Amino acid sequence: MKTKVLEREFSEYDIDKDAWKAEKLHGISALMRLKDDTEFVEWSILSHMRWIDEWVLVVQPSRDHTLELAQEIAEDVKNVRVLEYPFEVEWLTPKVGEMTDNSIASPVHMTNWGLSQCNYSWTAKIEGDVVALPTFQHIRDLVDMRHDDPKYYGRVGLNVAGTDYSMVSKTNPRNAGWDEAVFPTGPKFHCISSQKWETMNMTHYPNLMHNMGWSFMHMKRCKTGASPEDENEQWIKFTKAGVEEALRKYAGKHGEYPGEKGDNPDVIYDWRDSYAK
Repeated sequence: MKTKVLEREFSEYDIDKDAWKAEKLHGISALMRLKDDTEFVEWSILSHMRWIDEWVLVVQPSRDHTLELAQEIAEDVKNVRVLEYPFEVEWLTPKVGEMTDNSIASPVHMTNWGLSQCNYSWTAKIEGDVVALPTFQHIRDLVDMRHDDPKYYGRVGLNVAGTDYSMVSKTNPRNAGWDEAVFPTGPKFHCISSQKWETMNMTHYPNLMHNMGWSFMHMKRCKTGASPEDENEQWIKFTKAGVEEALRKYAGKHGEYPGEKGDNPDVIYDWRDSYAK
């Protein structure tokens, strides 16, 4: 069975659901959707490398040389596949909720098409500006020990800020921990539209959702030209006191996040000490 794209002239981007749900070799495929991601994509891949068996890089039209860099990485790094997705995709607009999920302009279709290209039994959905913490090892251990247990392992990340990595977001200090996740490969877990954005359908299976806590640093606010004004938010110094203040205020407004337990693990500061310029 196939999910056919609305625009039939691009039928090569149909999704083959039978192939997607077929039995696969044990391991983790990483899906990356890339656009204007030259600054951190190589770091993101290398930081996750020890736990990932295959990389699927879906590259959209970019203003920089993301495609060329992805192709260079594929030449140097084992098991990296670069798949061009030559269509402009609508992101974070009301149009996302209004368009059909099988349109090539929908991030829902692009993501599901990318997920369907993964060849291993588990998939890690990783953005091109996400750097792994050593705690990703916990997820890999569970995947290996319980490879027939179809859990949805969510990840929590700290939103680092500033081109010298010296700040964190005070307004939005952490990523919630569900879309950046590791889950069994196959149509059961797929992307859906949610008002003006796209998300995974993990809430359809609440008994399978398991939040693994901190396992990445999100570098979006460290890109060249980023500033607090760009995100309509405040930043605070990347110190233990600064991070704790930001997380405490955020939790007071949004509630403690499942799996986070209100704590602040040392791995965050170990990362800062190791990688800060």
